[in-house]
Amino acid sequence: MPITTIYKNVYRVGGRDLSFIYDSNVYLLRLNKNDYILVDVGTGQGLMNLISNIFELGVSLHSIRYIILTHAHYHASGSAWWFSKTQALTVAHEPDASFIRIGDPRYTGAENLKTKFIPAPISINIRENVDEYEINIGENSIVILHTPGHTRGSISVLVTYKQDDLSILFVGDSLTAILSKRWLSNEVEFKETVAKIQRLVKEENIEILCTSIECFKGNRVREYLKQVSAENPVWV
Repeated sequence: MPITTIYKNVYRVGGRDLSFIYDSNVYLLRLNKNDYILVDVGTGQGLMNLISNIFELGVSLHSIRYIILTHAHYHASGSAWWFSKTQALTVAHEPDASFIRIGDPRYTGAENLKTKFIPAPISINIRENVDEYEINIGENSIVILHTPGHTRGSISVLVTYKQDDLSILFVGDSLTAILSKRWLSNEVEFKETVAKIQRLVKEENIEILCTSIECFKGNRVREYLKQVSAENPVWV
């Protein structure tokens, strides 16, 4: 399966068909001439495939400035320990950041796959009472939004390419209507997050929305959000 170009300078370099069957999608974004970010990093079991895909695009690991983890689950953050050895700063929101640091097998879901979550340091630990955190790289901006419900520390990443007047939203599993007490899920917060993202898409005229398994463009963004808002969360 070839690397997917979501938009110019935005690529899907990892996922169940690109790196490992249990990996969430991993997105590589170019924000400036030689400045990149990764949104999520997969389980780590397909690490060599993921790195090979990054190299295939001609990108050096030294050019990756930030690793942004949308939540603590193993399929999204399992290889954070390896990327912490690079020069990139790892970003996560509490309390998920704490569970990544200690490698909690229950909260991360690693125990479900009968494997271990290797603890990883977090460079930028966004506190629980912080709803928005902004990072500027060149003329482009990244806004990290607290979107809890699926997990307590789930986040979404709003990337704005000012030159193209384009905003892309990466939500991880924030809109995944599967909840669990093991993840400190909260059904009220989940529904509030769905409404929050719906408002954001309208206000920011977001044309591309990417989840942990696929991306939606144009009218499909609104259709997907309408579908999610009509779903009743399932507790597992």
